[in-house]
Amino acid sequence: MLKKFVLVTKSIVLVTKLIALVTKLIALVTKLIALVTKSIVLVTKSIVLVTKLIVLVTKLIALVTKMIF
Repeated sequence: MLKKFVLVTKSIVLVTKLIALVTKLIALVTKLIALVTKSIVLVTKSIVLVTKLIVLVTKLIALVTKMIF
């Protein structure tokens, strides 16, 4: 009877530890997803900025060309 109780207690402890590990893993994955999302946002913003810069440079070239010709 006592051996069964000890086994049940040990298995409950193991299951609790497993749940704790899974919870930590989920937290890490969530942090990773957040970081990836932030980096995607940063890349998108930089692409937008570069595009705006290209547009400005093109307009500048057009103005200079008009002034020359």
